[in-house]
Amino acid sequence: MRDWSSQLLAASSPQDLLRACARRLAAATGLDPVAIWEWAFVERVSTGLYCRSLGQDELARPFLDSAARLVG
Repeated sequence: MRDWSSQLLAASSPQDLLRACARRLAAATGLDPVAIWEWAFVERVSTGLYCRSLGQDELARPFLDSAARLVG
């Protein structure tokens, strides 16, 4: 789910896309779908910030932009 930036940026409802995936993963693993969704969001933000800390702003941008769409 970490490398879904292009799909999330292109989706008309990135929240719905990520929630649907989290539900499928939850069904397959027995984990809480909300926890999966939250992990996916935090991982997206942390990866973007880590890339920025390395001076890789171009690599960071899709992670951070797609995270912004998830809360916006």
